[in-house]
Amino acid sequence: MKSRFTAALTGRGDGNLLPQLLIMACTIGKADMSCVKVIETLHAKAGFTTAEGWTYNWWTKVLPIKLPKKKDQGEQFMMTEFKQPYLIHTDGTVVACQKKAWMDTAGICMWVELVLKQWLDKHRCPEWGSMLTWDNCGPHLTRAVLDTLKECKIWGLCLPKSMTDWLQVMDLVVNGPYKAHTRRLRCEDLRAYMGEFRMRFYRSKARNEPLPVWDPAKPTIMQGLLNSLKAGARMAGDEKFREGMQKAFVQTGWTGADPQGTLSARAVGKLVGLLKLQEKEMMTVGDLIDDSNLLQVANEGDESDEDLFEEDTEDEGDDDEMD
Repeated sequence: MKSRFTAALTGRGDGNLLPQLLIMACTIGKADMSCVKVIETLHAKAGFTTAEGWTYNWWTKVLPIKLPKKKDQGEQFMMTEFKQPYLIHTDGTVVACQKKAWMDTAGICMWVELVLKQWLDKHRCPEWGSMLTWDNCGPHLTRAVLDTLKECKIWGLCLPKSMTDWLQVMDLVVNGPYKAHTRRLRCEDLRAYMGEFRMRFYRSKARNEPLPVWDPAKPTIMQGLLNSLKAGARMAGDEKFREGMQKAFVQTGWTGADPQGTLSARAVGKLVGLLKLQEKEMMTVGDLIDDSNLLQVANEGDESDEDLFEEDTEDEGDDDEMD
């Protein structure tokens, strides 16, 4: 299933999941995907039609893409216009495509604007914005992504290096149940086929006809997408799962005991700065949030809120380089 599509899952401190971004594979790897038909074709399939709440649209945005490095030259960027098709459901779920079904720089910017920002607007996030925590994957630190987050008033905070297994809530309590649900859904499909096969087998045997061959249908990309949505719905409806994710957010230090509590914009900015300073000592975000003086310390000083958005844009890979 990994080679067919990628499911981007996002959790909130109160234990709820945000709408998914599902990325299909396609044959085009350019910024302009005007000729891509895979999303339009999916829109005509059962489960993704207009009558079932899906809308076909295009996402366009000009992003600064880093060019390959040359000797004796610093970083150079080229403003590139991206045009990509997508489907969006009434619940906020988005289906898009990428050559290798990966989350690249453009895909993350699309997710921020179409999924995260839209969800935050509907749920009335604080005026100072919201805080997003994720790992140190290369595209997360590109200039294009950081600029998009700033436009949407979202504070991006990366986990300390080599601490994903300890602090990444999605890895700790979400990915496991998600994979278990998708496997269970596949087993349910096989069980339904088995029941049908048994009926054909005994019918053929009673009539002395050639026995049918066991040949269950291979998983299709469309069925995989639908199963991903079903898995997300089952987790969202499981109270124990929501409680477990909420506890994980508290235990890793991303939220306080009250998941509705928020930090001021300056406090979040100071949190980012302190985390960078203490990274070598492997100080966790939980250690910082547990400091009762954080808010007081964060509100000291004369730096402007705009300065808090400035981040180191050096990425760790070449994910944002154009082919």
